[in-house]
Amino acid sequence: MLIKDTEEWANNLFSSAKLGDKRRTKRLVKLSHLMASNTGSSIVKASGTQAAIEGSYRFIRNDAIEADDIATAGFSSLLSELKSSKNILALEDTSTLSYRHNVTKELGFTGASKKCKAKGMLAHSVLMVDAQTEHTIGLAEQHRWCRKDEDFGTKHQRKQREYKTKESYKWQRSSEAMTARYASVMDNIISVCDRESDIFDYIAYKEKHQQRFVVRAKHERIVTGDGDKLTPYINQQSSELSYQVKIQQKGGRKARIANVAVRFASVTISPRKTGYV
Repeated sequence: MLIKDTEEWANNLFSSAKLGDKRRTKRLVKLSHLMASNTGSSIVKASGTQAAIEGSYRFIRNDAIEADDIATAGFSSLLSELKSSKNILALEDTSTLSYRHNVTKELGFTGASKKCKAKGMLAHSVLMVDAQTEHTIGLAEQHRWCRKDEDFGTKHQRKQREYKTKESYKWQRSSEAMTARYASVMDNIISVCDRESDIFDYIAYKEKHQQRFVVRAKHERIVTGDGDKLTPYINQQSSELSYQVKIQQKGGRKARIANVAVRFASVTISPRKTGYV
């Protein structure tokens, strides 16, 4: 998303931030404007003057300022624009933020095991896009966390753990946050999630609250009373729409044309007897 006027952007995003003092909010708007105007630059280079540099670092080091209060202000600022869109795609995914300097001592491993030496944090983000115009509205939610060293080696115990203590709860956590923040427009929002979200608990939550969603299938679930499995059952349905997509050449993969067909059917899924998936 190209920001044409960084000062107006910063003001729209953060002018309503509740930081306990109007001067802090004013500093936040100014700092955001400077950083957005100098993408990729350090705070020192973006700030320009010594007074601006000192003000920026005082703001960052102020223990009375909570990062969540800044984030909430930015997320909440989207509501007015969301109200003008009839269909909104809430695109969700998790990013890994890895670091190499000394701060990594306070962070967690980003890989699936300690064999991966990279350390950092994970961020699950939700980006709002207008489905009709493909215009990016903005970041609507983000949850950040570090993995605990003691959690490694406990993957085999996941079926015994409470759902809300698992990383996979991040999908429902995002929906709960959006429901609280954008209650008046939730009927227009469609959550679009990767195959990692193919979890019975999450799907059950979305169904219970009548929220629209698209989940990429990961598990070959039984979807009919006759024991039919998902993929072959869907492949048996007639194609309602077909089109072609150009796949660009990348790395060792040649450019090609992919044929896409749209098939759908109503199905019923149930939790596995050996544990929820």
